[in-house]
Amino acid sequence: MRCTSVSRSRRTTTDVDRLQTETEDRWGHLPLSGRNLFDLARLRLAAERAGVKSVDIVDTKLQVRFVENAVVDPRRFDRARRAPEGRR
Repeated sequence: MRCTSVSRSRRTTTDVDRLQTETEDRWGHLPLSGRNLFDLARLRLAAERAGVKSVDIVDTKLQVRFVENAVVDPRRFDRARRAPEGRR
């Protein structure tokens, strides 16, 4: 299986979807770990488009770093994170 193809050469979610379909056609239903791999590729693409530089866990807290010219205003991201569930 071309695992590196999922995260490195596929640049759109459509590409990832297509590769997942091809993989399932060839190998059958994917186990959870295989589906997670494709979901992670989609998440990375979305984060890249939003200007996320890195995501880490530091002292049990999620830390999201943005590039300087991020599409998403980091302050808005922080307000959304702090808002009550129904107000996001």
